[in-house]
Amino acid sequence: MNILRKTYITIIFLLVTFCFPLNLMAGTEGPQDVLQETLSAPLNIDSADLRRGVQDYIKTNKNNTEFAKNLFGPVDYHKYEAIRDYYRQEAYSDRMATARKVADILKQAPMLTEVYGIGFPFYGNVDITKRIALTLDRVKNGEISKKEFLRRITPDLDMLIVVRDNDNGPWAINEDMYYELKNRLVNYVADRQWGKINRQLQANSRLGDLYAEREYALELFVYEGKLLLDIVYVPEHVWNDVPVFIEDGDSKYFHFLRDILFSLENNFGNTSKVPEEFLHNYFLNRIASREVSEKELTNEFINEHVYKDLIEMFSASRKIVVEKMKSALALAERRGFITRKGDMLALTASGKDYLKSVLDWRLQLIEKGYDFDGLSAMSKQQEWMDKASAFSIAKDDAAGKTDMAEVLISPGCRAIGQAI
Repeated sequence: MNILRKTYITIIFLLVTFCFPLNLMAGTEGPQDVLQETLSAPLNIDSADLRRGVQDYIKTNKNNTEFAKNLFGPVDYHKYEAIRDYYRQEAYSDRMATARKVADILKQAPMLTEVYGIGFPFYGNVDITKRIALTLDRVKNGEISKKEFLRRITPDLDMLIVVRDNDNGPWAINEDMYYELKNRLVNYVADRQWGKINRQLQANSRLGDLYAEREYALELFVYEGKLLLDIVYVPEHVWNDVPVFIEDGDSKYFHFLRDILFSLENNFGNTSKVPEEFLHNYFLNRIASREVSEKELTNEFINEHVYKDLIEMFSASRKIVVEKMKSALALAERRGFITRKGDMLALTASGKDYLKSVLDWRLQLIEKGYDFDGLSAMSKQQEWMDKASAFSIAKDDAAGKTDMAEVLISPGCRAIGQAI
């Protein structure tokens, strides 16, 4: 029976791999994963189902190919093929190696303190041609134009940089922050030192000219094999207050909040705790005043996520975002801000008080702007933790529940413990 199962699966794998390789890319999620999962599963094969599955797969890929040929014509179809083949052929390890080279070069920039990768390939070792196929369906349905389709699937590399540029603002928070920060990036990279960085980027990676117009990204890739670098610029004083922007809709101020919840990872040796604290506060706020199971919290997080389609499409991406949540909850538990009762999670009294401080600071920033004296969420954090712990102790003491052993090990009361 085991031989029979392997024979069936081998036939499917050969058909998928050699007849229609659109969704096959070495080292990524795709037919390899399906094969492995099926081989390790109990034998339960219906030959009719197998035939239908293979026929549906062949029909879908054939239809996509024919549609693309008819849609684009010879010239644009060549561009489509070039993009598809790039995603199919270049290994994930090579993409990450390129990203590391770029990050190392960017660290030479003046006043730069942090570099983070965002977007693809940072949301996992995945087969991006699956996403291309879904985006092509949107063209079929008349939702986007073929020009927009090609723009969206054109390969690039996205990096977020944090720069100690406090003196130049911005000092107010509004829905135009994206454009304000983009304009500040233009001024920042006009510095003479960026000319040297630009040359190094082109010489040591497959990036094109940093100053090339975005509208030429497709031609740059197809005819020169070069990728454009997209930089998200964040002044350090803005970055240090990011952990309080945890309410629904705050991405209208800072689009990159969506990346912290998805692809932004500390791949390049950064020391900032901002992403960690943002996630910590974000999930405190998701729990707020209710009791909720971790499973329910996970489902809510994914269902309401702006990148829900990618998380559901790629198990590697799902693993990344779920791990973000688990790490944040674990940190909150260690701090005494979350308690577990069976399968249920709830905020402790100190957790609620800490969250209140976070949200109060957020409101103050939106109403009054950034603090000219250099105060930020990160600089205020220990004060909020001490206050939350003191609040919890006072409340327990009033109820006759204070345990001095717990007081001494409470993170917010470290200084008290040392004094004693």
